[in-house]
Amino acid sequence: MHNLASAVIATVMMWCLLYLGGESAPSPWSPVLWVVAVLGPSGYFWFFARKGRRPPGESGRRLVAFGWSFVAVVALPLSFALGASRQNANPAWAAVAGAIYAMSLVFALGVSVQSPRMRGYIVENRLLGPLTFGVSASTAAVMWAVGSLLRTGTTVGPFGSVVLDVFCLMVLLLAFLCLLNTSRFQAALGVGSLVALALIFLSPVAVFFSIWLNGVVFWPLIIFSSLAVEAILFRFVRRPVI
Repeated sequence: MHNLASAVIATVMMWCLLYLGGESAPSPWSPVLWVVAVLGPSGYFWFFARKGRRPPGESGRRLVAFGWSFVAVVALPLSFALGASRQNANPAWAAVAGAIYAMSLVFALGVSVQSPRMRGYIVENRLLGPLTFGVSASTAAVMWAVGSLLRTGTTVGPFGSVVLDVFCLMVLLLAFLCLLNTSRFQAALGVGSLVALALIFLSPVAVFFSIWLNGVVFWPLIIFSSLAVEAILFRFVRRPVI
């Protein structure tokens, strides 16, 4: 229960930061509060993932299932419903939707990493790095090749952008998990996957980036990106990240 209680407290704090740092309540401190709100979910993840290692048991699996079910059934539809008309929505409710969505994602990821079986796989695996790097690097090579051969303004369109969104979010998440590995080689492959992801963004094939900056993709992009950058920084401080 203390995990759920900490998640509720963190969500309330996140809501306050989003509301006070948004355009609804402009002040000299609004940009600072907004930056803290953006980085807050990743900070909570490190607190949550490291504060305790759950022993094997059915309760741990139930908590993981509850976390991801909450994202799928409650948080994602709520954010999607308000995101479609975010400019016209009540600022307080928009902040509530953002806080619940962001913190539920972090909570679900945190309880998954806390699981002994998942933690052991993340820390010791030797296949995730080559798989992630191979997929991301080959995708970047294909997009550069297609864009260079056509030599015209090439766009993937709205549907293609959504598919690319999902793909890039998965690469971000898997690259982050590679950075949690004890092997430096796996961590290097995680960094290489992030470089390949950047090459995808810079390829001649144009993407509708407005999809990234609005709606349900925004918070996963921010959370996974900040976690990946922070994991790289942590590697320079100490070898085991989690």
